[in-house]
Amino acid sequence: MSYDVTVGERDLNTTFNHAPVFNALMPNGLKGLHGLRAHHAQKIINFGLLHVLPLKRDELRDEMKDVKWGSFDDAIKFLHHLVVACRREDPNETIGVFT
Repeated sequence: MSYDVTVGERDLNTTFNHAPVFNALMPNGLKGLHGLRAHHAQKIINFGLLHVLPLKRDELRDEMKDVKWGSFDDAIKFLHHLVVACRREDPNETIGVFT
């Protein structure tokens, strides 16, 4: 199973196995971004990466170590790709998160 995320014309996909990382870094996880404007979603993701991740990095890395499909590093890379997509599209584009 996976998440399909849209930002304007950009489509991204990631595994549900990354959910523990998303849930720890953002209120309501990745699904919490659904319906938000790109500029607002970018602020939420950046806050998680800059302020929450340093406090929870070791805990999350340990939690994800036995996941067979996806990894802690893959989850963080996905969030970075999502931030880039938010920057490149119109800041008023709506984020879609579909399962």
